[in-house]
Amino acid sequence: MYRRVVLAILSWSSLVLYAQDIEIPDAAQVLCREFFEKMDTGSFRDTYELASPILKARESEAAWHGRMRTERESMGTLSNRRRLSVTRVRDFAGFGSGDYLVAVFETDFSKYPDVRETLVLESNDDRELGVVSYRISYDMWPEAALIIRNGLLIVFFIMSLLATVTWAIGKVVKEADDDTSSDEKEEE
Repeated sequence: MYRRVVLAILSWSSLVLYAQDIEIPDAAQVLCREFFEKMDTGSFRDTYELASPILKARESEAAWHGRMRTERESMGTLSNRRRLSVTRVRDFAGFGSGDYLVAVFETDFSKYPDVRETLVLESNDDRELGVVSYRISYDMWPEAALIIRNGLLIVFFIMSLLATVTWAIGKVVKEADDDTSSDEKEEE
């Protein structure tokens, strides 16, 4: 029994140690700072220079620029950013084996507070770091509610317009029918 308890404690402690965040290396700090400075000033195209060969093979500079512009311009200006965690992983979703650092930041923008930014860095064979992935996660429900509301207003407007046009056409047709029937009665 004693051996099982000791084994369970050792297993649990090794899992806790494995899952703990690491301190971000200096080179990664510099890269993160440079990346976010460029993003925060709207120099989205310049962030592609910091991309790793993996990212450059998957996404063209024009596609990257368009995606970054679309994702970041809607956020507004930066209010606050703080690093939540940095973890080292060997395999990253769809990128294969490698040496990756996953840095997660909690960010507040003027239009969207409480945003999660995830920046994935890769250390290549030359031990140089490069950006593999950048992703923004935020509560999209207010935006979705606005789209739905606007859609419903447009549908209501179109339906009202169709009802009015149908009523006007019906009135014209009825008057034309009344004129025809009165002409027929006069002929008799």
